Amino acid sequence: MRKLKGSMSAQTQPHLTPEQYLEIDRASEVRNEYYNGRMWAMGDGPSAMAGGTYRHSKLTHRISHLLANALEGRPCEVSGSGIPVCTAPDGLYTYPDLVVVAASRNSRTGVPTHCSTRLL
Repeated sequence: MRKLKGSMSAQTQPHLTPEQYLEIDRASEVRNEYYNGRMWAMGDGPSAMAGGTYRHSKLTHRISHLLANALEGRPCEVSGSGIPVCTAPDGLYTYPDLVVVAASRNSRTGVPTHCSTRLL
């Protein structure tokens, strides 16, 4: 199996808690996904996809703009693919194209670090 940057190979990797995954992912040079105690570099796991397209990029940008306008003055934010999102307490952490969040924030900086709340 392929060796993951910033972590052990998938064959020898111990079971990780979500908290351990988030700590490792923040320090990693590449984005990693997590599911059921296992972590892998994006593109190697269950949500692996082909590269993006111009059309996909334009659509993502347009939806982001529309959502941001619709959420003006509300306690939610539109985020791009910069923070991992957990879809369930024991589920997949991944980097979606867009998400509307009331994000978990770093108590020192106030910057969202990951999303583990309700998703649209």
